[in-house]
Amino acid sequence: THGRGMYRANPISTIYVDKNASPGGNGSKLTPYQTVTEAVNAATPGSAISIKSNTYDEPAMLITTSGIIVTTNGSTIIK
Repeated sequence: THGRGMYRANPISTIYVDKNASPGGNGSKLTPYQTVTEAVNAATPGSAISIKSNTYDEPAMLITTSGIIVTTNGSTIIK
């Protein structure tokens, strides 16, 4: 490598959540998950979870995978 080094990185994958999406989504932008729990369970280190603003009635959860980024596009309530 002549001193330039070699690097390997995984791209950040974004998992999408929309409460009003059709059931059976896969977390993609076109077919998002309906629940935050589904997104958290699918997340891996370095994942980003994008939550569409809404009120999500879900059990309490704990994100145990380090390196997950959670973003919302407005007011989001998880209760």
